[in-house]
Formats: sequence, C-alpha cells, structure tokens
Amino acid sequence: MIVAVELTVPWEERCYEVYRKKKKFTELITTCRERVSKDGRSKSNLQFLQATLTFLRTGLPVVSIGNSVHSSKFGDSYSINCKVHSYPLHTHTYWQHSHNGNNRIITKDTPGVSGVSLDDSTLTLDIVTTSDTGWYICFAENTVGTGSSKRVSLTVDGDVPAVDVPLKRYTSKHNQDVALVCTVNSIPQHTIVYWEKETKNGKIILNHGTTGTIGITVTNPSLTLQPAATTDSGLYTCLASNAIGTGSSRAVLLIVTPEDEVDDIDNNQHGTNLYV
Repeated sequence: MIVAVELTVPWEERCYEVYRKKKKFTELITTCRERVSKDGRSKSNLQFLQATLTFLRTGLPVVSIGNSVHSSKFGDSYSINCKVHSYPLHTHTYWQHSHNGNNRIITKDTPGVSGVSLDDSTLTLDIVTTSDTGWYICFAENTVGTGSSKRVSLTVDGDVPAVDVPLKRYTSKHNQDVALVCTVNSIPQHTIVYWEKETKNGKIILNHGTTGTIGITVTNPSLTLQPAATTDSGLYTCLASNAIGTGSSRAVLLIVTPEDEVDDIDNNQHGTNLYV
C-alpha cells in the first residue's frame, strides 16, 4: 500500500492524513505528532515522516544509523547508534561486523557488548580492542522481512608500544655511572618495561631491581648502570609491553673501558659483534 501525503499540507495535518489512511498506526502517529514543532518545519520532523511513509509503503523495518566514520581508543567503551522504525513491529535486531573478509554476527547475547535490543538497537562495545576494527551494519527483522542500515567503519587507536633509544652507542669508564636512555609511547598504556642484554651465552633480562641498576620502570624506562663495569659491555635492547603486545627498540652498544685506558675506539655505529 502506498500512502501519498501532499507535501504542502501542514505537518500536523500530514500526520492525521497518514493516520486516516492506515488506522492501525496509532502509536506511530502519536510519536509523529509529538515530533511536530510549533512551526512544523524542522529537519528531524521531515526525516521522521519520510521514514514513516517508507515503511508504510514497504512493510520492511527502516533502519537508520548515524555517522559513517567512527574511531575509538583501545580499552574504551564505544557506542554506534542505530534506530529502527517498523510496522509490523520488529521482532529481532542484530549487527554484522566485517574485517579482513571475515564476518561475525553480534546479538544482545554476544559477550563483551551491550544494547542490541528491541527497545534500543544501539551497539555498545564494552571494552574496545583492535579486533573490533572494521565495518558495521545494523539489521532489524519483522514478519515482512529484514531491513538494514548503511555500512559504517570503526578504527581503533592502539598498538604495541613504540620504544625508542636516541643513541645507538655509549662509552664509559669502568666504575662510572652510565644511563642508556629509552622512551616509550603507548596506547593503551604500557604496564611492563625491561631490557635485554646479548651475551655469548644468550640473552639476559634486566628488570627493575636488578642488582647494580636503577630505572627500568613504566615511568622511567631508561637503564642506569650504577656503576658500570667492563663486564657490562655489550648490546642492549629496551622493551615495553601493553595489552596488545610487546614493542622493542633498536640495539644499543655499550663499551666500558678500564679506568686507566684511553678510549680510542672508532666512533662508528657497527659494534654488533661485541659480547661479554
């Protein structure tokens, strides 16, 4: 059935016109009347009446969604709004999430989400992770069939920590303090920092509290050897971990010379075979 309403008729009369042509839409028309402003010319009224007329004509749920592009930080809660207008009333609502060719259906019973109900089809991701990146479509079903929204995208701001060391080579005298500087930028916040030292017998892990060191914390990831010894010479790497994974810096070469020795080692950056 097609319901034609003359667009020159005032808003309130349009609502009544729809009501007279299809008397079963009492609840819908009441809502339509409530949205009519005094001058009857707001954009939201026009959009609502257009949606009303669409499903009076087709019977399929009319599913509308907001912005086409969404972005959230890793670990935050995030909602994508969805509104459904339907007669007959819709009996089921769900979402489809697509990423890298894989599709999954999200319902109110899907772990980690809220909403997606008949009363409120909005999808809320309780804790956003990188796996939530992708495309989303909202669906609603009634006895006539299934209506769907446009497709919207969600990007997640988060990755393994970015770990950087400004210098690739340090020299120090035996029995002097030396600090190997490290910086970490991380979303989500990193929770672990440690260093690795390469030796001929494999890698040794240096954590906060390792004898002869200070630093190596979330707030101060740099490694200070206090004091340095000739046996500390070698290659060092700074690492940091967050909920996504572990990031690492490039290798840092530390050369510790005896107290009475002049440091005449070439200042090139290629001492990668020095192990202790």
